[in-house]
Amino acid sequence: MEEKKFPEFWYESNACWGYVRNMEDLREKLELQTDKDFGGLNNKDEFLDRSTQNMNNSIDFGTRMEHQGKKTLREFLVENGVDINLL
Repeated sequence: MEEKKFPEFWYESNACWGYVRNMEDLREKLELQTDKDFGGLNNKDEFLDRSTQNMNNSIDFGTRMEHQGKKTLREFLVENGVDINLL
């Protein structure tokens, strides 16, 4: 069975921003977002559930003011076959 390609997307918050092209990039954003002095989120679940899609429904997720879409980062990753247990 062919492995599904990682779904690239833009991520933006006060703590970090940039393209997420693979699991390493995703782990880096998680680490920055949950850094106790810098990130503001407490754990992986908050990162996945409070990071939402941009209001214009682009492939752009984060915690900034414009990220008030209905889809969470968790939903997007699961829909695209990313094993979030590897975070």
